[in-house]
Amino acid sequence: MTCDPCRFAGKPTLAVKYCKDCKGHFCFFCSKSHVKASRTKTHELISVSKTRSTKSSTRIQEKCQDHGAVLISYCETHEALCCSVCALTSHKGCKKVIQLSEAAVGKRAFRMCKDLESAIKRMQNHFEEVQAQKQEYIRSVEQQLDAVESSINMFRKSVNGILNNLEDALNKKKDDIYKERTELVKSHVKTSQTAINILNDAYKQLDFSLKESDSEMFIRTKRVQGVVQTYAQVLARIQPMPEKEVFRFIPDLSIEKFLGGLKELGDLKIVIVQSREYEPSIASSRQSSSDNRKPNFTTDIKVRMKTDKKACFITGATFLFDGRVVLADDSNKNVKLFGTDFKSLSSVPLDSSPRDISTISHTEVAATLPNEKMIQMFKVGAKDMEKKKSLVLDIECYGITYFETEIYVTSGWSSEREIQVLNPSGEFSRKIRLPKGVFRYPLYITIDPKSRIMYVADYINGIIALDMAGKIVFQCKNTDIGTYYKGLTITTPGQIYVCTWQQNGVQRVHTDGKGLETVLTWKTSDRRKPLAAAYTSKTKRLVLSFCGDKRDVLSIYKFY
Repeated sequence: MTCDPCRFAGKPTLAVKYCKDCKGHFCFFCSKSHVKASRTKTHELISVSKTRSTKSSTRIQEKCQDHGAVLISYCETHEALCCSVCALTSHKGCKKVIQLSEAAVGKRAFRMCKDLESAIKRMQNHFEEVQAQKQEYIRSVEQQLDAVESSINMFRKSVNGILNNLEDALNKKKDDIYKERTELVKSHVKTSQTAINILNDAYKQLDFSLKESDSEMFIRTKRVQGVVQTYAQVLARIQPMPEKEVFRFIPDLSIEKFLGGLKELGDLKIVIVQSREYEPSIASSRQSSSDNRKPNFTTDIKVRMKTDKKACFITGATFLFDGRVVLADDSNKNVKLFGTDFKSLSSVPLDSSPRDISTISHTEVAATLPNEKMIQMFKVGAKDMEKKKSLVLDIECYGITYFETEIYVTSGWSSEREIQVLNPSGEFSRKIRLPKGVFRYPLYITIDPKSRIMYVADYINGIIALDMAGKIVFQCKNTDIGTYYKGLTITTPGQIYVCTWQQNGVQRVHTDGKGLETVLTWKTSDRRKPLAAAYTSKTKRLVLSFCGDKRDVLSIYKFY
């Protein structure tokens, strides 16, 4: 028996081992390689001598499967082995029926054997690929449906929040009615008690007058009479009771009717995405450069408030869905809310400096607090904000973004050099760590929802693009001049903007990794070093904060 790999390579070698799992024979050297390979290292190899006892059971049957007669010929027309019965019946009219010895002449059988071996190996590889793809599909479905479940839970919480707000509004109306209806009546109750006490004292005065002279009795009686007349007028004023009122709750049945008419909380759609063999679907450099519109300067606004004790240092900015903007002020240790007209509304003081901020929902934002290793959640009202729960981390956090029910946080200046992923409840999901040297100081982070690509601005190493599994898609930086990379934002899908300190400008990232393109720049004398950036598609506004002499200013740009 010869070694299968060696025979396939055209160098027949005596086989010494037999694999029970893949039913193959191997020489001494090939058997060593077979048990070292990752796919076959668990296979069981036995000596060839132990397989001889089973040769009789595995010997090829040389008789016809249909008639039991000995195979004597071969029909080239039908590529079929024939016995004498086959040749006289099924293949009687075939012109190319030859003897087996003639069909197997030369190396025809050997070539056929090698071709079949190659075909079998290729087919095995295809089945292994199909098996891996199917298993990956199952894992993908499980992961996506877990994400769908989280989205359903988040939507349910949002609906519950709306119903809670409606309930709170009605309860407030109830309290206001109670206050309005009972305030005057409570004052009447108090007046009545005062009158009872005073009239009781007047009654005692009359008892005393019975022991006095007639003149003294007359004086005391007249005084008591004045008191009685006064409270008779008071009684006439407060005695009428308000008309009987019956308070009832009249539910808005349209809410019940609407919810009762729904079959499900929403819909679940399956979108067929055309897969690509090597790379995720992201915009090319042609797509990046096809939109040559540049942001046009609109105005500068002051972001310093009356309560601020220091010059501002806006290290983070985010737009709410309605166009309002929230800023993280590092130096004044607060978070600020501005309206859609960029007029200041309110601020929330913090115990330590916030660094970056991200929108979580229509009424919720989250800010990173590096010194406390914590994410602070805020509830945003119409004109104010309030602190809610805080999420404690095990790293010093910096950049933050929110995507598909998960919060992504960078480690910033800490030594961990990683991205942590958690949900808004604070439950840890996973860590993204890259090969040594890729991350130096990962600061700001954003995610393109269309291409599902994660972009990280590393202070030293430039822009690192990752897929959602943490695999590097590309990395680019300015090679001709040293640049510090800061704020990061997405204006439209495929349009990534980053603030670059050393160049006093804002650059657009080519999403095929071919480099950076300068979009905005300022003269050194202007002393504008862009720090944080945010964009809203609602009004197509881009906002930039600065360090240097322009720390109290937020520049507004618009795309036309």
